[in-house]
Amino acid sequence: MIAFASLFLGLVLGVQPVEVVVGEGVAAVEILLNDRSVGMMRGEPWSMLCDFGPELVPRKLEAVAYDGEQQEIGRVRQWLNLPQAPAVVTVVLDPHQEGQPRLARLTWESIARTEPRSIAASFDGKRLRVDDPHRILLPPHDPKPLHFFRAELDFGANVSSLVELTFGGTYAEEINTEMTAIPVLADKKNRRPPPAEAFRGWFLSHGKPLQVVAVEKGPAELVVVMNRPLPPIAAQYTPRPRSAAPLPKQLRVRFLTPVPQAHQGVVTPFKLFPSSEEFTGSDGGLYWLLSRVRLPTLLDRKQHLGDAVAVAGLTAYERHRRRGILLILSAKPDVAGQLKPAQTRRYLDRLKVPLFLWTPDGRGAPELAPWGEPVGISSVGKLTLAFSKLVDELDRQWIVWLDGTHLPQDITLAPEAEGITMLH
Repeated sequence: MIAFASLFLGLVLGVQPVEVVVGEGVAAVEILLNDRSVGMMRGEPWSMLCDFGPELVPRKLEAVAYDGEQQEIGRVRQWLNLPQAPAVVTVVLDPHQEGQPRLARLTWESIARTEPRSIAASFDGKRLRVDDPHRILLPPHDPKPLHFFRAELDFGANVSSLVELTFGGTYAEEINTEMTAIPVLADKKNRRPPPAEAFRGWFLSHGKPLQVVAVEKGPAELVVVMNRPLPPIAAQYTPRPRSAAPLPKQLRVRFLTPVPQAHQGVVTPFKLFPSSEEFTGSDGGLYWLLSRVRLPTLLDRKQHLGDAVAVAGLTAYERHRRRGILLILSAKPDVAGQLKPAQTRRYLDRLKVPLFLWTPDGRGAPELAPWGEPVGISSVGKLTLAFSKLVDELDRQWIVWLDGTHLPQDITLAPEAEGITMLH
């Protein structure tokens, strides 16, 4: 009955046209933004301007079709300023039969390649062996409590997708695949996450309690953005740079260029910021990567630091891992783009993605003040210390899975929550 002609793939703010395509029998279309009506269309051209505000905020955009009797006959939804999936994976769970092994069956579609490069699956936070993704054997379990299944497929070329579902418990055998992953920061003395039951009543959305499905640690994701021109990491550094600032086993690092590539969508243009492949400790320490990873320079274009860091936030958010952004700035960054540093920082706060700021030029440069207080890395010793503190904060993060789909900025901690804080 109805579909969006305007598909917003980039960052969205300000006044933008929203266009829909409707079928026969549609007399009116209402546009909702975060469940609030922003306008009604009653005929051609089925297009209207929508004000998304001056701030970069995760939003839910819906179009509701009505017939001539004002009865709803169709509804479509898209999420704005949240990650868009270039690959889709689904899971089907075999019915529970007493005494019989239970299987989870994955199917997928990807723009990158037909078969995934790797598959990681877990059940109630514990890693599963995956010999055949179409037949993943679940461990024996009581069907009465609530259980949590998760699978992540990596297709290469920076394309991945994941699927999560809950079943059992109050759902009986009904499957719910809509969940929200929220990172929290644990007290320094409490690094191992407790069972989900320990978080009962701790998380709220608009004052209403949310059900915690699972709590896990899992891999951590660090997205690095470096402005240009950036002074080289000093030549007098250690003669064994490959071992400097080693990456922990579960840390994944990727680099994102601050220079955009413009693309024209069907209705609206958007910008892409190319990123590197994912690096692990086997590829070398952080110093080694900072010295050798090369991204497109596009010297004839200016860098859009605010926009790039916002996209880095989406990149860190999309895999539902422990996360952080490392921004490395020189004292006089060359800046253009749509977003100011303060706008970007507020957006990262809404996404709950922490920002770490480093500079090789020393501390206190006034040009860096809009981004926060930088940490100096003018020597390999200082870089190693700064990275150790960054890793320590990532190590304190847990990922809490909440039942249902919620905008990240709507989730808060209840007063009785202890030993954790929300990321910002």
